[in-house]
Amino acid sequence: MKPSRVPVFLYLMAVSLIVLSACTLEEVSNPLPGEGDTSQSADGFVPEDTGGGEDTEASEDTVMPDDIAASDDIALPEDVSEADIEAQGLGYTPTSCGAVDQGLTPVDCTQYGDVDADCVFSNHCLCSVNNGFVCEGWKEGDGKECEPGLVCVPKTPPVDPMEVGHVPTSCGASDQGLIPIDCTQYGDKNAVCVFSNHCMCSTDDGFECETPSQWGGNECDPGVYCKPVE
Repeated sequence: MKPSRVPVFLYLMAVSLIVLSACTLEEVSNPLPGEGDTSQSADGFVPEDTGGGEDTEASEDTVMPDDIAASDDIALPEDVSEADIEAQGLGYTPTSCGAVDQGLTPVDCTQYGDVDADCVFSNHCLCSVNNGFVCEGWKEGDGKECEPGLVCVPKTPPVDPMEVGHVPTSCGASDQGLIPIDCTQYGDKNAVCVFSNHCMCSTDDGFECETPSQWGGNECDPGVYCKPVE
């Protein structure tokens, strides 16, 4: 009697199911890395760090706030010179009269007491004659506006004709070929006229000859005034 083929067929089917089940279990226990798996690849390789925190904060070419503050091309408030501010009005006021753009050196019209003096056209001093002030070198008949560079001084009081050239307010005798000057003109009320020839200044009061003299000390050359020590 020939054996039945049904048991063999069932046996083969059973073996096939066992093999298929084993393959399925192996795939589940060892899944392949997917696109979302960034922790580790199948061979254990970890991707290199492509961008650290320090690399992204600032490049060498990036201008930071400190670099801007330190730039030589930017004028900081400290760079503004105080001298530039103080120089405003230089040459345009009574205490600084004579604009540099006119080729003048500023002078103080009020230097010798004429507090009401003015500066005309940033060019020359205007003295207050009603208060007893006139321009340096003033002569009878002169006006009240000075030549550029000259300041206002007290007007010399009237001198007795017999004393002209022989007193502090009129020092320099004509018979010596001199033109009288007022030794006291710049405030030295105690100045003296020596030999009807030259002024002698009161150094104890803070006055000296406008220029050094041939005699030295406090005696001036003829025609030289006594002025406050600078």
